Amino acid sequence: GSDKVRGAFPSVQRFISRVADNLDIGRDKARVGVVQYSDNPRVNFYLTSHTTNQDVKDAINGLSQIGGRRANTGAALDYVTKNIFTQSAGGRAEEGVPQFLILLTGSKSSDDVSRAALALKEAGVAPFSIGSGDADE
Repeated sequence: GSDKVRGAFPSVQRFISRVADNLDIGRDKARVGVVQYSDNPRVNFYLTSHTTNQDVKDAINGLSQIGGRRANTGAALDYVTKNIFTQSAGGRAEEGVPQFLILLTGSKSSDDVSRAALALKEAGVAPFSIGSGDADE
């Protein structure tokens, strides 16, 4: 969501939609949540918000970019660890279900990511990062 990806936001939406196309989404199947971040993270929808591929795609197509000057990736990782990949929010690590995070970023983080990335991994989440533009790690 930061201003750095403003022009590329429709491409980001298409990418997320294509990923969703390849998942078998359902309450007892794959779950998808979306959190945008910039200065602060903002939930667009939780892992339990949508239970069909079409519902997820409709939600993705309806996203509006939050904007902001900074890319606080560390704060965003901390947020998803504590608020998205939890049992109460639909995370299923305790059930042995693999948990994946696909992080899309358009710039280098404005804050430290090392502590938050370690906590995410310790929570059983496997992160995958895709960077463009000024992103370097």
